[in-house]
Amino acid sequence: GSVIELKSLFGEVINQYNPDVFKERMSKLLTKIVEDRPKFDYTDMIVFDCGDAIENILRTSSLTKLKSGMIDSALEYAEFMATWLVALQNKLHIPIKYSAAGGNHDLARILSSKKDFPEENMMKVIVEFVRLRLKDIDTITVAPNGDCQFETIQNTNVLMYHGDDSKSDAEEMAFWEDYHDVDIDVLIMGHKHHKETQGVGYGMYGDKEVVHVNSLVGADTYSKKLRKISKAGAEFLVFELGQGMTWRTTYYLN
Repeated sequence: GSVIELKSLFGEVINQYNPDVFKERMSKLLTKIVEDRPKFDYTDMIVFDCGDAIENILRTSSLTKLKSGMIDSALEYAEFMATWLVALQNKLHIPIKYSAAGGNHDLARILSSKKDFPEENMMKVIVEFVRLRLKDIDTITVAPNGDCQFETIQNTNVLMYHGDDSKSDAEEMAFWEDYHDVDIDVLIMGHKHHKETQGVGYGMYGDKEVVHVNSLVGADTYSKKLRKISKAGAEFLVFELGQGMTWRTTYYLN
């Protein structure tokens, strides 16, 4: 639902984003995944959606970049994702699981900068809409909505969380391990619009890693404020039995 245009001192467009650009980037992502399919003999795919699916009306400044409101944005996003997942499955011909967690922009916070009602997250609606749209397709499953998502992929424990409350990678990994009483090998987070990977200790097959992924939005005013910007993109990870994560690449989309 947001419209963004960042320019350099010389008038060059650093990043442009709007709902149409989002759809173009997702189409490009699908094409890249399908083109690379012969390189990897994977048997199934998990699509992690790291949150902030919609812009929302968080504060007065949001009004300057909104193209549509919270409800319309959520409906449009859910419909698009359901269609995109079907298109991806039709190309790959393997089981796909959609696993999403809400972010801070998904919260129902109309013109309020406070997270007064953290449970009122529009990702619940998005996930349920996607699930209902895909309920008759046996090869696509939709994980229940949650503030984080956990998957054991070829014996590697992966936890995905949006990351808006994270202060330290090592502390974040330790917190979720204690909270859920489970070992985590890879922690995936979004939020910052910035690609970064950090080792935080010994894991089963190598280092425990925290992976901050790119955003489909790319650089925006928030990431500029943090002085952490990356191109729009999505992370592609391959896990193999007894070896952990054996391949990682970023699909850059702008």
